Amino acid sequence: CTDTTRDFRGSMQGMGCFDGFYNNWTIENNLIVTDHWHGITLLGATNCRIVNNTVVDIYDVTPIISWDSQSQSNYGPAWIKVAAHKNGTPSTGNSVLNNICDDMQNDTGIGTISNNLVLGSSNNHSQHFEDPLNFDFHLINTSIAIDAGTMTYAPNTDIEGSPRPNGSAIDLGAYENQGCAINVTPIVSTNSVCAGEPIHFNTSGNYSNISWNNGIINNDNNIISASGYQVVTASDNNGCEIKDSVLITINPLPSVTLTGPSSTCASETITINSAGANSYQWTFSNGTLTSNTSLAYTPSSDGTVSVVGTDTNGCENSASHFVNVLPLPNVSFESSIPPICDGDTVSISVTGAISYTWSPNVAISTTSGSSNYVYPSSNQSYNILCEGNNGCEVMLPFLIEVSPLPNVIFSGIQDSICMGINIDLTQTIHSPSGGNFIGVGVSGSDFISSIGVGSYLIGYTYEDMNNCSNTAYHSLDVVDCALSIHPQSSSEVTIIKMNDCIQFQSTKILDQISIYDLFGKLLYKVDSCKTNIVNCSIHNLSKGMVVSVIKSGNQISTHKIIIQ
Repeated sequence: CTDTTRDFRGSMQGMGCFDGFYNNWTIENNLIVTDHWHGITLLGATNCRIVNNTVVDIYDVTPIISWDSQSQSNYGPAWIKVAAHKNGTPSTGNSVLNNICDDMQNDTGIGTISNNLVLGSSNNHSQHFEDPLNFDFHLINTSIAIDAGTMTYAPNTDIEGSPRPNGSAIDLGAYENQGCAINVTPIVSTNSVCAGEPIHFNTSGNYSNISWNNGIINNDNNIISASGYQVVTASDNNGCEIKDSVLITINPLPSVTLTGPSSTCASETITINSAGANSYQWTFSNGTLTSNTSLAYTPSSDGTVSVVGTDTNGCENSASHFVNVLPLPNVSFESSIPPICDGDTVSISVTGAISYTWSPNVAISTTSGSSNYVYPSSNQSYNILCEGNNGCEVMLPFLIEVSPLPNVIFSGIQDSICMGINIDLTQTIHSPSGGNFIGVGVSGSDFISSIGVGSYLIGYTYEDMNNCSNTAYHSLDVVDCALSIHPQSSSEVTIIKMNDCIQFQSTKILDQISIYDLFGKLLYKVDSCKTNIVNCSIHNLSKGMVVSVIKSGNQISTHKIIIQ
């Protein structure tokens, strides 16, 4: 039926008799090949005979037809069925004998059921029929249906008019085997192969005119394109044409695919995923890797990644994926990285990329650019992420080694001296040894006060084995102690001598008062006065003339005082 628009269109069935009662019917010697349940069905039957029929479904269930919207997929396999009338009245007195069918669904009590061969499915057809897929349902010589029937109600001839029986008993089904030699036996290297694999076909026995369908050559390796029965035909010594068949299953190859990036940067790990099979064996340009669904791959150069996938049938297929490896930027420092001392700043420059990112952001002047100033106070590691014009990045690490400054001590020197008095700086406290004295007025290891009145910053500097240097400083005031006049008071400072002290009064804030003898020796000092009136104890001073040096802000004044 090819008219898909016909009204009330139904599935094609065998003998479907659904509205009995059917009385004294005989159904015999029929070959019914249908793609449906109903091979022979009587619903409501009395004294009917169903004898020597072959009822088969070569597909078991109905395949869905793409162009036919009414096709269904749940019909089959074909049966012989005698059952009650639709009104529930049972069928009685019937005989179901000598039939071959895929299924049998008779009600109990319908009558006699014997000497029938129920095949179950089309997988068993080749054990009994010559070439079932090409609708040749003659019995092969090895079928158990031969001579297996009962003579009760058996017809005298078969479907082709050949006499029954042709042997010790009547055969089952619509065809009576005519007694040629035992069937030629097909021999194959395997019944199930993967697409594209060869199968070796052969036969056993001494026969002539041996031929296979589908162009198969005996004693050769043959490539079979589709699953199905392969039929061998030969002639025996009596000139009988004999056939046999073997069911060959061709398993399709798995559809293996690979997905992943087609380009990557050198030393970068990429993931390539496979699909379409159950297990995988990977290969690449430089060797073989372990089997996994996904491959974590770090290519060193351009190359092809391949995989062989195997499915549950053992069939293999392959897929390949080419990966282009992009070079990393060739970066380098413009000069070597020197060690530095605490407090130093060093300039670092890099070439070979188009952008740079510096990290961590610790003691650096910027986080980008090809040049940078770094000034850590202790050893510090840095990384520069360098990106090339192809987008590939490389990390350039470097370490700044920082040496601490030497601990320099410079003390034991007075705060001020009279002009004309020199200081031997070797008599001060200074360490480590081996350093140098520096500052205005310093000559060798002496401070020469003849440079004039004023404040001078002198220091002791030392450089260690790491070429790191440090300096300790001391401020020294040079004053003129040899004044020609010695007023007891001025418009700004008034000096009043008391019993055990000298009182200094001023209109300005007094910051520091120092008293020296005429040789420049410091006798008394008061720091950080921050007041207008300062009392200085003189009970420990010897009698005679002394010189007071008074600091008020940036001004220094001197006064001679006689202690009696």
